[in-house]
Amino acid sequence: FYLADKRGVYMYLKRNYYIKIILLFFTISVLAGTFIYFEKEEAMVVMGVKVIDKDFYEQLIKDKVQMTVDENLQMQGIKLPYNESEGVYYISQSLESDEWNGKIEVNEENQFYWLKDKMFDDKKKAIQNGHVFSYIVVSDDTYTEGKVVFTGLPVICLDGPDDGENRLSQFSIFWINEDTKRYETFQSISMYHQRGAGSVLFNKGNYKISLLDESGNSIKYGVLGMQKDDDWKLNSLYTDSSNVRDQLSYYLGDKMNELEDEPVLSSSMKYCEVFINNEYMGLYGVMVPINRKSMNLKEGDYLYKVRSWGIPSVDDFEYFSEDDDVWVDHIMTLTCKYPFEIGKGEQWKPLMDYYQLFYWDEEKDVSNMEQLVDIDNIIDYYWFCQITYANDNRWKNAYYIMKEQKNGKFKFYKTVWDLNYTWGDNFSDNPQTLWTDFQYHDDLFRDIVDYETLMQMDKDYMVERTQEKWKTWRDTFLNTDSLTSTAKEIMQPLIDSGAWDRNARRWPESENSKDITEMSNWIDYRLNVLDQYIDSLE
Repeated sequence: FYLADKRGVYMYLKRNYYIKIILLFFTISVLAGTFIYFEKEEAMVVMGVKVIDKDFYEQLIKDKVQMTVDENLQMQGIKLPYNESEGVYYISQSLESDEWNGKIEVNEENQFYWLKDKMFDDKKKAIQNGHVFSYIVVSDDTYTEGKVVFTGLPVICLDGPDDGENRLSQFSIFWINEDTKRYETFQSISMYHQRGAGSVLFNKGNYKISLLDESGNSIKYGVLGMQKDDDWKLNSLYTDSSNVRDQLSYYLGDKMNELEDEPVLSSSMKYCEVFINNEYMGLYGVMVPINRKSMNLKEGDYLYKVRSWGIPSVDDFEYFSEDDDVWVDHIMTLTCKYPFEIGKGEQWKPLMDYYQLFYWDEEKDVSNMEQLVDIDNIIDYYWFCQITYANDNRWKNAYYIMKEQKNGKFKFYKTVWDLNYTWGDNFSDNPQTLWTDFQYHDDLFRDIVDYETLMQMDKDYMVERTQEKWKTWRDTFLNTDSLTSTAKEIMQPLIDSGAWDRNARRWPESENSKDITEMSNWIDYRLNVLDQYIDSLE
């Protein structure tokens, strides 16, 4: 009996021991979970700002007077982009990181809070969908409520009175430097005006921006990490339903240039969203200007911009010999962009040699032509226009470069600019279609004079060199699959950033489409046309 009783006591204590262990483990787990939950709730901070729940919100506003939306949210001391018609601030974010970048700032006497929102846990989806987040700013006796949308693109703001052709403004930019992973802002005085001969008719304008200091002197800034400059161009992309034609064209030009011993640079473009005087203006491309710096020009070199279709004569050059512009039939046709001050007609002499050989001389001297121009560049430019059917770039919308050689003579090069009418888009006289229509083409341009003249004068060499280049291009980057894939890669960040849908809502007449099947079919058709032509050369 004694042993049985002892064994029973032992078993009872053992069972209770295990029960206590289980209870202790359960209690610790509950406490740990509760601690983690509340710690998470308390630690939820976005851009240096606490996220609060409904109960906390109601406590904050108790006995306080509600005011209108505070338009003074800042980042690094600069007012954030604001769309007045929606009452929404826009904040640039990185698409490469799950963390929320930057830190919100308000007046020192106020306190900023985010209202609890599950989308803070899904940054990429919130950005792509343009999700609207809510916030509250409280002071001792008042509070204001507002809304924020995060964008995956940089944002540029221009704020200032419209005082005519040139508008004095305050330029601001907000972006994530993907190299340093840091939030960057910049602000300066600026002058801006709408640019472009035909695009001045557009509701969504193209703009030129000049950065200035407080004394009105030019200052240079490397917008979005590009070269430092004081002049910048905003490309509205208004007529391009895909928003990728310019960028795809520059990609093609870069790939062609990579194969050259003496590559001829052109512009480059990065996407952004633009606000002017608290109005959302949509998706834009900010472009590196073509100038001395971007072209790596040295003293003794020259840079010209072709502005119209006119062909200047000797008399035109002589009449405007001391000006920076040459006019043909009362239309500005050429502008000397570098050097800026030379005078006495010297700025036009190198270019006149080019016109003399290819336009004015009745008897052509091929040896002089081949000494004057870079033949590889002439071939590349010609076939770039043929591949993209850049009808608007055969003559105008080009930059001419004259580089001084060691022997004191000059070598002629050219590069493209303004590439919206490419990849099947063509100029139309119908404003209902934004002066644009889409067409398939099986013809070739025959009025790019320098290439056609060289083909006539030295056909064997030009055919051989053209066919060599064409084979290399077709074996590498120049195929339908590669170009279509590149177009999709260009477009995807625009979609992921939320900017695509915002731009489409802002400018429905642009009929933006994410489907590039039509462009892909056009590329395939065009390359087959050109293959047949190249094969026929002999």
